[in-house]
Amino acid sequence: MRVVRIGWRHFRNLVAGGVELDAGVNLIEGPNAQGKTNLLEAVAMLAWGRSPRTQHDAQIWTAGESGYRLDGEVERRSGSFRIAVEASAQQRRRWLRGGVARRAGVDPLGSLRAVLFWPDHLELVKGGPAVRRDFLDEDLGQSSPRYQSAVRRYDRILSSRNALLRGGEPSGALLDAWDAQLAEAGLAIRAARERMVAAIAPLARESYAAMAGASPALEVRYVSGVPAQVSDAADFCAALRERRAVDLARGVTTLGPHRDDVALAIGTRDARSAASQGEQRTVALSLKWAAHRWLTEQDHGETPVLLLDDVLSELDEGRRRGLAQLIGKGQVLLTRVPNEALPAGVPVGRRLRVEGGVVEVLAP
Repeated sequence: MRVVRIGWRHFRNLVAGGVELDAGVNLIEGPNAQGKTNLLEAVAMLAWGRSPRTQHDAQIWTAGESGYRLDGEVERRSGSFRIAVEASAQQRRRWLRGGVARRAGVDPLGSLRAVLFWPDHLELVKGGPAVRRDFLDEDLGQSSPRYQSAVRRYDRILSSRNALLRGGEPSGALLDAWDAQLAEAGLAIRAARERMVAAIAPLARESYAAMAGASPALEVRYVSGVPAQVSDAADFCAALRERRAVDLARGVTTLGPHRDDVALAIGTRDARSAASQGEQRTVALSLKWAAHRWLTEQDHGETPVLLLDDVLSELDEGRRRGLAQLIGKGQVLLTRVPNEALPAGVPVGRRLRVEGGVVEVLAP
């Protein structure tokens, strides 16, 4: 799949306009704080129907304006279609396909999908478990509307159960009822996350080896917030009952996929505490690359758009060469500042320059 063309109006600092994109690598150049990242954000929003940077649309439209709109023409093997995202002070954000408002992600394997890496994603390694759970949920949600529904349902049930716990001494029967619902949604989430991590672990190891060498290897392991012996809803409910006194004392649910994590290690070293900045960046990139390949497999070879922002900084020459080997099939948007070395072998199809919010196409 590819974005054939993207247009924007009153979006961040970008001057109203649009640009056609190459089906391969699009190199986006320009000084810092000029709008390169905003262009990648716009593509991500067309895919997801939301911003990866903020939940507040008023932070997105251009200063002095009261709304924004993004338009995209997308091409898949099954055909072409138009999508858009718009919001204003008078209208909540809408994601549209063919001019009809829909919920983004309801038909993910028939729409635009994207995998994004930017500097904030170093938190995949350095941050807490919630960041890594979000990483799993972002890509699982792109591949499965059923998974999205399970997560939304689980979050609602968890919030209600926690409110009961904080409210004093709820009846056992009432907690039993919430536990049964929590178990059903929680087991579906655990199973999907476990399958995804099992699939991306060897892909991430391969990507890491391409950039950093095969030894020591990157190890990726799913750490469930549900005991391993829990195999069905009855087991889940029994485990919740065993933890009930602790949950009442703390006022929160202490067992479930909301406590999941993904363990990352380089050989025997914990990547979060013992890896260098360059190693952490390489691990985060490897996870994103693995997710990109996994999503491609989920969609029968239809490759998501890959968005790489400031990916070259803090990578040594060897890691840059490895990165070049990984950039291949599919559409890529890659940013860099002027004079930043581009690894040899990156097949640039189109060069864009962004300065002062103006996007222009450069000669090959």
